[in-house]
Amino acid sequence: MAAPPKIQLVDFNGMFNVDGFTDFVIESNMESWGLDYKVVAIMGPQSSGKSTLLNQVFGTSFTEMDAMKGRSQTTQGIWMARSPVVDDPLLVMDLEGNDGRERGEDDTAFEKQATLFAMASADILLVNMWSHDVGRETGSGKPLLKTVLEVNLKLFNQKRTVLLFVFRDRTKTPLEYLASTMSTDMQKIWESVPKPPQYVDSPISDFFDIR
Repeated sequence: MAAPPKIQLVDFNGMFNVDGFTDFVIESNMESWGLDYKVVAIMGPQSSGKSTLLNQVFGTSFTEMDAMKGRSQTTQGIWMARSPVVDDPLLVMDLEGNDGRERGEDDTAFEKQATLFAMASADILLVNMWSHDVGRETGSGKPLLKTVLEVNLKLFNQKRTVLLFVFRDRTKTPLEYLASTMSTDMQKIWESVPKPPQYVDSPISDFFDIR
């Protein structure tokens, strides 16, 4: 089976690939879909296996990290492909890792813009996390989740997005414990996020279907 078409939708500098997207639309026959399609996006720490997960589940061909060459940035910007293993039209977006050294610790502008793009377009947002980050005040998990919640409040056309957590490299810790801890953490983060007046008393469940 030939690899499905894929495109670097947004490059490292944040530029949208207009010409490439036009070609992708034609090659994927997207015009025939109308509004009958879904979008899945994934975000998470750099080198956490996001691209590998998408390739395994959705049959895409995103570039994967070569561990023999060390941990480095594999996905730059935002990549998109159509899943060839799902009957109904499904677009899959692979976002650049949120804590890569290539951008530096203080450069969060692209991370927030990419998250905003994903939140505005995706029906399901996969959050790929190291299991050892769950419940920790430090690490890659908390800043990422806070960014997701803050960015979501900036969307004009509010929709309820499915937020699906994927815990990477789980050891003996029961899944139920990880889920409970994550739920508590999400509530605390939500309470700490500044909100517009109309959303001050809104529960997190008004915005996300957390799974």
